[in-house]
Amino acid sequence: MKLKLLILCSLILIISISSYGQTTTSKISGTITEKTGEALFGANIIALHTPTGTVSGTTAQVNGRYTLSNLRIGGPYTITISYVGFESQKITNVFLTLGKTTNIDAVLSDDTNMLDEIVISSGKNTIFNNGRTGAQTSIRSKDLRTLPTISRSASDFTRLDPAALEVLLEVEMINIIILP
Repeated sequence: MKLKLLILCSLILIISISSYGQTTTSKISGTITEKTGEALFGANIIALHTPTGTVSGTTAQVNGRYTLSNLRIGGPYTITISYVGFESQKITNVFLTLGKTTNIDAVLSDDTNMLDEIVISSGKNTIFNNGRTGAQTSIRSKDLRTLPTISRSASDFTRLDPAALEVLLEVEMINIIILP
């Protein structure tokens, strides 16, 4: 009996240990900086698996580090690194190994092309203004007349407006008068 229990425990242990080694993907990580060595927070990193067209992307963290996880093994991959005001960098023929992290660091140089100016304009809107605060529900008198009701109470009419429930809890009695 003890021998069977020992064999069973050993078998469970062997199966659980071997299940940890079932990695089927790979990772790409690295650091994105500019020429001065300063990290480029928010740089875009896109990995294109060329045979399938699968695209994975991420952005660099505050320290310039990035990680692209759960990528297919093999390749080739085309890695594109871009940041506003800097020249994009393309790295081709990247092959990934099963369960390994491929390190790709990039140093971006300033872009000599100037960006066009951005013009932001605004205007006054009659729908959105200071006189309107909170949510609003418009109910026509025709809707109120044709609304099915059982008790003819205010809650039958105010159920059309989600904000009205709050008002009903605060007010003891509401009289609704519908005029033609």
